[in-house]
Amino acid sequence: MEDLQRGHIAISPEFISQHLSELEREFAAFKHKIKTELKSLEVENKSLVEKFHFDETGRSYIEIKNLSPAEKKLQVEVNKRFSFANFFSENKGKLYSRDQIYYATFVEEEPRAFQVIKACLYLDIMLAIFQELKREDFVCNNFIIASLLDDIRYKFILLYEDVLANDIDLPKETIDDLASTSIINYYDYLFGIPQITISHSQMLAFANKARKFIIDYLNKFNKDLKPIRKYKEADVPIDNLLLINKLKREVLPDKIDCIIGIRFGGIELPYLIKKYIYPKADIELLKISKYSDEDSGKTEEEIINYVRNKRSYFNSRNVLIVDDSITTARTAGVIINALKNIAKNVYFSCVYYSQFNRIPHMRMNGHSGVNLKELEKCCVLKETNYTASANMKSYLGRNKKFDLTKEEIKKRLSKNSPKATPETQSEVEKDANTKKVFIACSQSMITISYPHLIQIRDYFNSKKDFKIIDDWIDGPNKRIHIEDEIPIYTEIEGRDFLSEAFTDIRNSDLVLLYYPAPSTYLSLLFRIAELSNKEVWIFYGHKENTKGFEKYSNTTLYQIRMLKSILSNTK
Repeated sequence: MEDLQRGHIAISPEFISQHLSELEREFAAFKHKIKTELKSLEVENKSLVEKFHFDETGRSYIEIKNLSPAEKKLQVEVNKRFSFANFFSENKGKLYSRDQIYYATFVEEEPRAFQVIKACLYLDIMLAIFQELKREDFVCNNFIIASLLDDIRYKFILLYEDVLANDIDLPKETIDDLASTSIINYYDYLFGIPQITISHSQMLAFANKARKFIIDYLNKFNKDLKPIRKYKEADVPIDNLLLINKLKREVLPDKIDCIIGIRFGGIELPYLIKKYIYPKADIELLKISKYSDEDSGKTEEEIINYVRNKRSYFNSRNVLIVDDSITTARTAGVIINALKNIAKNVYFSCVYYSQFNRIPHMRMNGHSGVNLKELEKCCVLKETNYTASANMKSYLGRNKKFDLTKEEIKKRLSKNSPKATPETQSEVEKDANTKKVFIACSQSMITISYPHLIQIRDYFNSKKDFKIIDDWIDGPNKRIHIEDEIPIYTEIEGRDFLSEAFTDIRNSDLVLLYYPAPSTYLSLLFRIAELSNKEVWIFYGHKENTKGFEKYSNTTLYQIRMLKSILSNTK
């Protein structure tokens, strides 16, 4: 790896058109060089490569027959919690991670609302599983634990980028800490030493903080913001770990002062590099989009101003820029050029580079190509999995696809359909005097809340003007049973409770949320009711927990300790 300040990493489309045959030879030589280096890295890290069984999309697997009793026990719990969708998939005697739950934001119907609802609910369930793990269950080399940590890591990366991209009014240091911790937790666990790097108490503290953040994030929900990102190319853990090992080869440990991660693809890499190579380095996350002529001048000006405003910081520092991939080199070129003659040394590293077949893209109007002589100075792991372009007018390949990895994920998900598809309820008949009421409470609060829930249920049943939708509390379809005088909630296996809640709320006139303590599930139901313009009653325990609900004009707040008098005075 060498300083890039004296060259130009991007070359013009005109230069590419004039030197096609020469570039083809250079790409072939570069490809051979990189493949040789990769094979050497794989040999050096043979145990790492063979242990994890990662495929090209980043999912890993374990032979089902090799699952330990502890793994089988936790798998049953995960499948129970996600009985309505697939967390794992099974194929030919192997158990694979990263199924529907992992790709929750691939939802297309309502780009933001459904993405937020599913991502947050699934993340909250995973964190709750960790909170319930006993100390003796939190062991190393557990495939199920690793899969949960992987999922948590990815969803916090998505939420972090969402907060930054939409400038959501939340403490950036909180989401930065949660994202970085979830990243390091996962990769530390892969190394098999959680007793040293992640203690049981640390995991509990992380889960508590993370679940609180989810509720704060939902309180800032805005359906009109940009959709959540749903796919990151450099999401193959073994590739990221091999890149770290390659960086260790090429740069001295004390040489980097600042690591700049290019959002979105490079949002994860800086934390790994800091953790495993440069613990004293600062991290900066920078958004650059420069793939066409549209606003390219504005983008470049923003980067120049960013560097200029931090000139005293960058002055005489060694800077490493990291990204998931380098396609046309315009992204890298903008930030490298801005840092020239300011930073002491400027380095660039990425997981993937574009092969020769992407040259048609590089020749498109307003684009550029990678200068291989400069790319040879960078730390790069392997070729990208993007397709070739059919012509100079389109990013799509001859098969009308752009990214083969993404298409493989979509294909796999379409084959593995949800476990249960709830029937959509038709609109219930109404008369002038009847209101349909939907009552909801967090499962974790049902035991201590049961007397109040019965009181609320009996109140609405006693009024001819109300009818309860899905009387789960004490009706013919109740899901609460008394065992040794203790009310126990028993979920129906395979029931997609979130989809059913959507339907029930849409068919209701009044949504009642029993909210004695913060709950991700109830916060999500509130947002669904708000989106559906429904009347909402909230019975709360503490006033400070209702801040996210007060802005909706059709909300009425009642304090739980006043429940009896409230119901007696409510018509």
